[in-house]
Amino acid sequence: MPPGRTVVEFRFPGAPAGKRNWWLVIAPPDVDVCDVDPGHDVAVRVTADLRRMVLVWRGDLSWADAVRAGDVVLDGPSQFRRAVPSWFRPTLFASVPRPAG
Repeated sequence: MPPGRTVVEFRFPGAPAGKRNWWLVIAPPDVDVCDVDPGHDVAVRVTADLRRMVLVWRGDLSWADAVRAGDVVLDGPSQFRRAVPSWFRPTLFASVPRPAG
C-alpha cells in the first residue's frame, strides 16, 4: 500500500442502483468503507460482477485468472493495478475446505 491515503473504488454494475459503487479510504492504521463518493482521488478502480469478486475474495478464483478472463477489470496507474492483488488477498478462511455443491 502506498504511504498516505489510498482510495480504491469498487464498482458492481449488476448490483441494485444505489449499491453499485463502494469506496475504501485507506489511511493506515484506519480504513473507512464508504457507500457515497468520499471526494478523494481514486488510486485504482475495480469493476466486477459481485459474484466474481466474492469468488476472488474466497480464494475460489485467482486475481490473475479473473483479470485475464475479463471478470475483474482494474483501472488506474499500472503500479496500482499490479499491486491490488497483494492489497486484497483472499480471506483467511479461503483455505478451509467447503462441502461440494
